[in-house]
Amino acid sequence: NVPPHLPEITLSIGVSAFPLDATDHDDLIRFARLALYVAKTGGTNRVVAADPKNARWASDARAAFVRSVTEQQMPVSLQERR
Repeated sequence: NVPPHLPEITLSIGVSAFPLDATDHDDLIRFARLALYVAKTGGTNRVVAADPKNARWASDARAAFVRSVTEQQMPVSLQERR
């Protein structure tokens, strides 16, 4: 029961684990982001753990990312690497 003056808050979380999913910082972040996209496309209040060694999970994660971007659910900004 949420008091009327407070907004309802939902939470989606994507998780990746070191060293199970990756040993490289960039890969850990990438897998966590993919897991987040899967969580967000699956509904609200979800926690999704990355499973990059599972081909089906990787395929579903990429599809969720594409959906999130094309439906403008997630802003995308490109940054030049230096």
